[in-house]
Amino acid sequence: MNYAISSLNQFFSKEERINWWNAFYSFSFQIFGQILRLGCNIVLTYFLMPELFGVMALINIWVVGIQLLSDFGLAPSLQRSQHWNKHELHHTAWSLQILRGLLIFAITYLIADEFEKFYDYPNLALYLIIGTTSILISSFASVEIFIHPRRGLFKEIALFEFKAQLISSFIGLAFCVIYPSIWALIIIPIISSIYKLIFSFKLIHSHKPVFKLNKQFCNEILPFGGLILICTALHFSASYFDRFLMGKFYDKELLGIYCIALALAESPRQWASQMSSKFILPLIAQKNHQPEVMLYKTILQKREKPVYLLSICLSLLICTGDLLFLHLYSQEYANASWIFQVLLIGLWFTIMSTTSESLHYLKGKPWAPIIGNLIKCFHLALIPLLIIFEFTWFEIIIWISIKDIWHWAVLHIGYRKRNISFLRQDLVSFCIFITSLYLFSELRNYYDYPLALLNELFQTT
Repeated sequence: MNYAISSLNQFFSKEERINWWNAFYSFSFQIFGQILRLGCNIVLTYFLMPELFGVMALINIWVVGIQLLSDFGLAPSLQRSQHWNKHELHHTAWSLQILRGLLIFAITYLIADEFEKFYDYPNLALYLIIGTTSILISSFASVEIFIHPRRGLFKEIALFEFKAQLISSFIGLAFCVIYPSIWALIIIPIISSIYKLIFSFKLIHSHKPVFKLNKQFCNEILPFGGLILICTALHFSASYFDRFLMGKFYDKELLGIYCIALALAESPRQWASQMSSKFILPLIAQKNHQPEVMLYKTILQKREKPVYLLSICLSLLICTGDLLFLHLYSQEYANASWIFQVLLIGLWFTIMSTTSESLHYLKGKPWAPIIGNLIKCFHLALIPLLIIFEFTWFEIIIWISIKDIWHWAVLHIGYRKRNISFLRQDLVSFCIFITSLYLFSELRNYYDYPLALLNELFQTT
């Protein structure tokens, strides 16, 4: 044992060992969180009809959308700032966060009735206002949670977020058993926000914030936040435009089935996003003073093994995920099986993009992500045209799944103009993905249990 540990110590530097342990803790809690979310959704499907998940999807469109459309890049601004550890900066960031939360809630209150009229669903305005209180509550939480990754507190943050998800999920399930309704879905993010509000100040003894705006730090946060705002606004449009249109053109039951599949299909993207924002980005931010080429080499090194592992996990999830919907979920959600698999295939481009775009943000040049998200918006805006030309539901899902290919391509073009490239690493990852996908699917065929995706494809053709 001592010899093995000694060998590992010689193979990895102390910094690399710490980084890998941090990645291990973060990734482990991400997996536990996804398992918890999966179990929670499975239980909820036996108590709630697909229509209610569709209604909750409409609420989430607004809640997530208004957050992204008002996002001025608080977290990356704090992480990249040279004054990231100063209390004055924290006070200013916390004050701006509160003002943003109050503004969001006020806008929601004013727009709620029009939102209900647009989607023509009773009591949707009330559901929307109550659902948005989670944003208002979260705005009073400590902003030091954003800079803890830069202090190397990955394990503590991962555990903190997992506890919030665990408590809110159990309370939501208990509420659903007692009173099965849309309120069981609405209450989960509210409980999570309350937990984060209370315990964000107790995490590593964060100091008590003061409502105070410092002109110097406002000028530091807001200009950079303007670029982030444009990028996140386009990211929202590119990520949620499909649900926005489907909520209008399709019934709420079909939207609910789609969102159940999407919720699980988004897991790899969330893992990649968490790895990028809470592991890669803070570590690289510590070296932001270095030349861009040095930062590129650091990202390339930190990114290689995780993306290869995610490619294998993605292919395994594609070849096994349909079994979850066919055998664990209520039969009303059976069509989610093939939708889930189609969405996951296109998600490979999302993972590659998410794990490589950090360098654009760190150097304050997010124009490639902005252009990529803009093209994705145009891609999804063609959905009504596909409906007019009577494309099948299967073909529309395929169209949605490949939306991130444009984002991925534009990022690579942007990097090539700066004489750096992640293309070789992505091509190796793609080969790993395709090979493992083929092997896992052949294993399914060997046992005469073809993928749900293939069954749907044969029925369509």
